[in-house]
Amino acid sequence: MTYCFAWKSNNDIYIVADSLTSTKNNEIELEAECSSMGEEYGEYNSYFVAETDIKIYIKEDFVIAFSGDLDVYREIKENLNLMIGQLSEDQIIKYLQEILGNAEIILAIMKKDNNKLFSLNKRELKIINDFVSIGSGRKIRDLDNVMKTFSQTFPDFSNENIDDIPRKKISAATAYLQLISLGNNFLEYGVGGTICGVCIYDNKIEWNDDLLYFFYDEKFKDKKLINMLIRNDTILTGSDFTGLTKLFRLSEVDNELDEVSIRKIHRSMSKNMSSHIPRYIVFYSKELNNVYFYDTYRKTQTTLVRMFQRRSNDKTKWEIFTMPFLISKFLTNNNNKGEFAPPFHYLQGYSVPYESRDQLIENTDNIEDIEFEYDYFDYPLENIQINVADIEGYFKFNLEEYENLIIVNFDFFESKIIELRNFYKGLNVQFDSSNILKGLSNFLKRKWEINKFEILVFSNKYQFFCEKINELELILVKDSKEFSRFVIKLLHNYYTDSKYFHLNKILIIDDSSDFNELFEILPEYNKNREDADIFLIKNQNRESKVLHSPLYYNADIIFSQLSGLSDEALGLWSPLEYSSDELKKIQRYLNEQLEYSKM
Repeated sequence: MTYCFAWKSNNDIYIVADSLTSTKNNEIELEAECSSMGEEYGEYNSYFVAETDIKIYIKEDFVIAFSGDLDVYREIKENLNLMIGQLSEDQIIKYLQEILGNAEIILAIMKKDNNKLFSLNKRELKIINDFVSIGSGRKIRDLDNVMKTFSQTFPDFSNENIDDIPRKKISAATAYLQLISLGNNFLEYGVGGTICGVCIYDNKIEWNDDLLYFFYDEKFKDKKLINMLIRNDTILTGSDFTGLTKLFRLSEVDNELDEVSIRKIHRSMSKNMSSHIPRYIVFYSKELNNVYFYDTYRKTQTTLVRMFQRRSNDKTKWEIFTMPFLISKFLTNNNNKGEFAPPFHYLQGYSVPYESRDQLIENTDNIEDIEFEYDYFDYPLENIQINVADIEGYFKFNLEEYENLIIVNFDFFESKIIELRNFYKGLNVQFDSSNILKGLSNFLKRKWEINKFEILVFSNKYQFFCEKINELELILVKDSKEFSRFVIKLLHNYYTDSKYFHLNKILIIDDSSDFNELFEILPEYNKNREDADIFLIKNQNRESKVLHSPLYYNADIIFSQLSGLSDEALGLWSPLEYSSDELKKIQRYLNEQLEYSKM
């Protein structure tokens, strides 16, 4: 039981589908009492329902939307993975028909000049040049006609300077079907849960863009937010209804992934939820039956809406300021109660100069909405322009293979080692570059319960010690500024570019004023040692050029400790404070202690 709807227009193909699963007995494991969209789970027309599975599957140039028994769906996906590249399209279609049973699918195949759209069951194959739907939702009166009309009457986006108009259309269609389903309680027909969509255009296959649903009542008092995004063919929702961040439908092939790969996927999904900026905010009032589709162009501060994020490894906080004009002119102005299909209004947001949260609080009409116990919202990192070329070329392997990084400016590192050798001259201690880096990696693995670090050493000359460390990559650079540019771009990407969201801990060994501007606006949770992602090894405060440091280790102390010096030695050894005889006694005592510690 489901609803999938597809259409073809000017060789572009669009497909939308729900995520509801229906069973005769209550055997579905539920993580909440309702769906991400607030639909109450339970028994509807003798079926128990819950959102569990994305009904659209993508494999290379093939897209399948499915209606039927989930065991058949799993068999289709497993066999499609094996057939693509081995069988012709006609052979694949013929085999799919043989295993469908009572199920039915919509099949789209991406072709350079002629994308193909089919509907398919065990009895027949239809070529589709306009519209098609499958599933129990076809029984819903007027639904097919509403979706056909909507797909033909999109707002004219041609005046916008964007290259993703088809993706904008599928995002609008996804949101519209979602809200029609909620407004008319399609659970009675086995349709509902989180709706998603796919489009095929310009020789690419794209999911719907990131959506933030903003539900409100007719008095604009009771509000709920639901984030919906899709990454790696997986739906991710964060819902005020459930209080959960939910990831559902990891592809079947993921069952073969190792523990590290799964950990990276989950971390990436969590970072996507905490760091993404929704492309569209979809305002909806069930009481007023209004839909307003607001394009933010991925800016947190726009003409009608200002958004603030507070990232966290535990719980992300959003705060949204809606301008009075938006509320009075649009959101509470139209009443369409009783209509099956509410009017769809499209609004554009234009970027505006940044205003702080305190400034907006002073001018808000909805002071009761402000949660004053929350503070220190993150500065919008998308407002920071980093004029540095792509940095993926610095990595020896594919970026996906990295997880935890130690990044070393060897000029700084070497200068500290020379300084420490001179300071502790007379003590039997070796300040060896390779031993310090290996010791640092092992120390951090134990402290943070991490399996592996990759060490990236930036130097302007070849360093032979790098051959002694398996996890080390030596990167030859022309000057120290190249190191700074890499680090700044990496940290910015860490919070803004989804390709970097699988990365975990980053420790930087350097002391440079180049980092001050970015360090000052790093997410606030980096000040919490239990949650922080970014760490630094630098000079002690009065000698440091870093004015706004994340959590850090004192380079003098940690390099000395990693070289074998005890806290007692660090406290006692101060050559300028003692006479020659006193210093010799301390020297003899500490060397004895060092010898004893090696036994």
